[in-house]
Amino acid sequence: MTVRQMLDKIFRCYGSEIILERSWETRSFLGFFQPDQSRAKQNLHPKMTPTGLALPGQYLLLCPIEPELLEGDTVIVGGTAYLLRRREILTEKGTPLYQWALCTKKGGADNWADPS
Repeated sequence: MTVRQMLDKIFRCYGSEIILERSWETRSFLGFFQPDQSRAKQNLHPKMTPTGLALPGQYLLLCPIEPELLEGDTVIVGGTAYLLRRREILTEKGTPLYQWALCTKKGGADNWADPS
């Protein structure tokens, strides 16, 4: 079993339903969606991470390569809509393994462009 097959199996067995809404399609897939759960006071302020600046109110989405997510997509998790702000694909030796994305609640305060 390849690493990608193993990751796809983990998403299928343990992932939660996520709905992708676009103007031309609506589809569901399985993945992991988590808000920043830390209660530490320092997490109320922007912080640098290996993937860039992490602002309060962001959510991390991990999912298989398909469907290909695009910046600006809407994902719905547990009845709440989120805007996909950034998306990257993790690869191993040029082979795509999974994708991750940062999301913010739709209609919420937009602190994406202004970290102050």
